Amino acid sequence: SAAAAGVTNVAGATLAFPDACDDLDCTLTLAGTEVELPAASFWTRAFDGGLPGPTLRARAGDTLRVKYVNDLKDKDNDDRSMNEMRQVNTSNLHVHGLHVSSKAPGDDIFTVVDPESSYDFEYEIPDFHMGGTHWYHPHHHGSTTIQVGGGAAGVIVIEDGDLEVPPEVAAMDEAVVMFQYLDLAAVRDIQEDFNDELWQIDGDAGAVLLVNGQTRPAMDMRPNAWYRFRMVFSAIETGIVFDFDDACEVQLLAKDGVYLHEAPRRITSVPMHPGSRADAAVRCEAAGDYDVTMRQLNLDNRRRHNRRRRRRRLEDGDENEDEAQDEAEDEAED
Repeated sequence: SAAAAGVTNVAGATLAFPDACDDLDCTLTLAGTEVELPAASFWTRAFDGGLPGPTLRARAGDTLRVKYVNDLKDKDNDDRSMNEMRQVNTSNLHVHGLHVSSKAPGDDIFTVVDPESSYDFEYEIPDFHMGGTHWYHPHHHGSTTIQVGGGAAGVIVIEDGDLEVPPEVAAMDEAVVMFQYLDLAAVRDIQEDFNDELWQIDGDAGAVLLVNGQTRPAMDMRPNAWYRFRMVFSAIETGIVFDFDDACEVQLLAKDGVYLHEAPRRITSVPMHPGSRADAAVRCEAAGDYDVTMRQLNLDNRRRHNRRRRRRRLEDGDENEDEAQDEAEDEAED
């Protein structure tokens, strides 16, 4: 792929926020990008030379137009079986969470943007669309994992309408925060099945959690001031729980772009699966240093839950359930 501007990462730096496109005519360029982390560097696919991509902002009733430029090379872009990793440099754009048309040139995940080509997407946002936090990412069947799992994603904000939220919420300072859990070795293994044009890793090939493309950044906050955190979590299959310092107050406002029926709700942690979004009001009363820590969700528990659900359906007479999947999951957990 063509090289884009490199991304350099220094642990503990002040949290930076993605650039924003709010004029309703935006351009996203997917290209090869070098990312430098404290413990490793690698080449990946990313938007506009950064992790994450720019934040797209619009309002209910707007028409958002995105010129999608696929600047990746048409090299070893094999079209394999539909349910295999395939066409790793072919792409498209999915606006995850928006209530818009699924017909081209809108949010049609079957649109194909070949390497070294472009496409003009157009999203008509309904007048009744709720304000909220969403995200965008490639969604071409066969290349989603390597592109999104490598960091090609960004935040979408639908601004609140007049009187849609209480004035206290509308007046809060905003922090757009995208968490990206990158399993470097897993993505590299997919790439190596095609070529070594990208994903040469220099250094530690373990998994990393980036916050707006940074490692363990620090955010300056005024004591006793409320901040609205718009949080998005991107990963291949990992779930994370974010635990806030007990000295800070956290009030949940919305989940997955939908305001709670009864809000705010006092919380101390935010569990997030791939694609999850959460809006929370946060304040820390006294000056000091406060941590937000992470712990990995136990996905084995979720698999056991899904297995019990399948077995209940089988007991209810659904003969289409695949018992082999249960056995495979049992073996994987043993």
